Amino acid sequence: RDRAPVRRAGFLNSTLSLRSACEREMAEIFDRAHFEHMTGDDAALQLEVIGLFRGQVAEWTGALSPDAPAPDWREAVHKLKGSARGIGFGALAEAREQAEAAQGDGVAPALRALGAALDQALAALA
Repeated sequence: RDRAPVRRAGFLNSTLSLRSACEREMAEIFDRAHFEHMTGDDAALQLEVIGLFRGQVAEWTGALSPDAPAPDWREAVHKLKGSARGIGFGALAEAREQAEAAQGDGVAPALRALGAALDQALAALA
């Protein structure tokens, strides 16, 4: 009977640790404080910016394929630059920089990594 509170405390501590780890990971994907600062913490403006970002992503998705012609994917990758940094997607911006610098055999893996970072960014907005 005396052990039950200890077990619950252990479970609670591990749950809090997991939550902290998730929050840190999310902060690496999406810097909410930066986004709030850039939008003046205006909820209507935030929704508008997020809507514009999602619309741009929908336009770029096909161009971000390793099978797309280089001018197409390079242009799409470059367009992500301002959007990613402005919204606060640090990991996406970093993946974008890697893709933009990619050459030859490094292009396909860089674009796959960019796609994964983009998926994480979109999930963070959900």
